[in-house]
Amino acid sequence: MTKHFYYKVINKKHQTVSGHITASSLAEAKSKLINDKNTILEVKPKLFYMSFSSHIFTKKIPPEEIISFTRQLHTLFIAGIPLLECLKLLLSLIKNKSLRKILKQIIISIKKGSSLSTSLSNYPQTFSKEYVTLIKAGETSSSLGDILADLYQLMHWEKQLKQKIWNSLRYPLIVISAAMLAIIAMFNFVIPKFAKMFANAKQELPTPTKIILALSNFFTNNRILIIIIILTIIVTIFILNKIPKTKKLLSLLMLNIPVFGKIYQKYLITRFCKVFAILYQRGIAVLPTLQILKNTSKNTTYQFDLEYLISQIQTGQSLGQATQHTFLFKGTVSQMAELGTKTSKLGIMLEKISELYTEDINYILENIFAYIEPLFIIIIGAFIVILAFGLLMPIWNMAQVIMN
Repeated sequence: MTKHFYYKVINKKHQTVSGHITASSLAEAKSKLINDKNTILEVKPKLFYMSFSSHIFTKKIPPEEIISFTRQLHTLFIAGIPLLECLKLLLSLIKNKSLRKILKQIIISIKKGSSLSTSLSNYPQTFSKEYVTLIKAGETSSSLGDILADLYQLMHWEKQLKQKIWNSLRYPLIVISAAMLAIIAMFNFVIPKFAKMFANAKQELPTPTKIILALSNFFTNNRILIIIIILTIIVTIFILNKIPKTKKLLSLLMLNIPVFGKIYQKYLITRFCKVFAILYQRGIAVLPTLQILKNTSKNTTYQFDLEYLISQIQTGQSLGQATQHTFLFKGTVSQMAELGTKTSKLGIMLEKISELYTEDINYILENIFAYIEPLFIIIIGAFIVILAFGLLMPIWNMAQVIMN
């Protein structure tokens, strides 16, 4: 969990400066400050209400703004303009008020002697842990310009992927929503009218009709209870996701959902290969790269695989050998990583893997409705048949009684 800390230090210019920094612990906060060549005078947690209010009232900045900021910063930086001047120029170009406010504070922080990565880390809601970590890797390896280009491409790819997912799911979601609304309307308005008619007829109803009427009565008379049950399920899932053991189980379930789980698996693999290739080709060794990936990951199964890779590589195994016994990376990734290690082209091979899996994701998304359309037809068709059978049978029986 990210926490806020107040600090007072003597920077590398021998100036006494103060400010705030975010970290998961007090030790990490001190480590960040020391890494920027500061002499620590004081570091302490910020008051709860200050952290809470800053979290609540900080306006969320759209990802598009961060992508544009990264692209513009890269363009200016590779043109040979000093970093501080780049940020000042961007301040005059950026129109988003929230981002301008943050950028002003970043400029002040850098003027006081902080690095770009440390300054960015003070705004975790805007700049993710992975973003900050990659910037720090660029500073360490003197390849900030290249890292900015890689970051832009990574974020742009993610934005395009999210757009493709939305475009692919839009039609199925409309169909599901329409079907749900139709079911709610049937149970709340149509079936109760049939129930009155059947009650007036005073005849024995078939079992399917009794079941349909019972369901209609339940939904009509227990709306508040149904809402409470739904909210309870949501809250329970949220709580279970905070417990390590159940969180691991939920993350595993997410990866095994038909069709969508496969997309998520391929997304995690693609992202792993992209970020690994970025760091590895910028001179970051395998172990630190894996540690960075583990620290910035959110899926528990993915984290577990990365922890296993770290432990195996520490014993002397290659990346290809270690990935053979993981949930996500066994198979194609393992074989191609081993080949890349043997040919000393691991970074290039990982880029090829990411391209391969990106094509797979695009193919699945383009044909996703073909996967789920038969299921839609079966479910909706079965519902219509059961409903028609249950409601028309008593009417047919009533007609026969009248004819007789």
